[in-house]
Amino acid sequence: MQLLTVDQAKTRILDSLSLIDEGLPIYRMSDILVDSFRGSTEIVNLFYHALLHIKGMNPSKRKNICFDLFKFSNSVFKGQIRANSVNNKVCKDVLSMLIKDAFIDSAKYWPKYSGSEGYPVPYAFPPKPGDLSPYGAFWETHSDFLWKGNYGALRQELLEFCIKFCEEQLKNSIYNEAYYDKIGLVN
Repeated sequence: MQLLTVDQAKTRILDSLSLIDEGLPIYRMSDILVDSFRGSTEIVNLFYHALLHIKGMNPSKRKNICFDLFKFSNSVFKGQIRANSVNNKVCKDVLSMLIKDAFIDSAKYWPKYSGSEGYPVPYAFPPKPGDLSPYGAFWETHSDFLWKGNYGALRQELLEFCIKFCEEQLKNSIYNEAYYDKIGLVN
């Protein structure tokens, strides 16, 4: 895969979206988007830039990683996708979901992964009997402490791990031109 800027990734996605029939039922449009973009160069690049954006935020302004990924994705595509509000929402939601899926997929490789896709950060590492569950740790610390203390340090470590994981993906993966060939964007 190649490293793209946010604008390059966005432009490639918008160019591809323009080829999708606007008259398709919503479920079919969602399927096409997922099939077309899951694990794509564009999604991996947007995921990478989103992680760097989160890392650059003041920790007191961060929410949880998934929420901040969603906000980043929506800010990239704000006002950029078709004027039709249904299609606009479907496209933005599916693209945000795919970026979140990239996070979940990379978090699973973190050595301290909790085992929970929805709550990948454990309460402590190594876990001890009586520790809060990953779900409990998230909600116990959700209001003010997601990025503070031991739990916050683990969350920061996961963020750093995902950045490095994504960098390795961008460096070592084979660029898949099949999708672009299929829609006519590769000569």
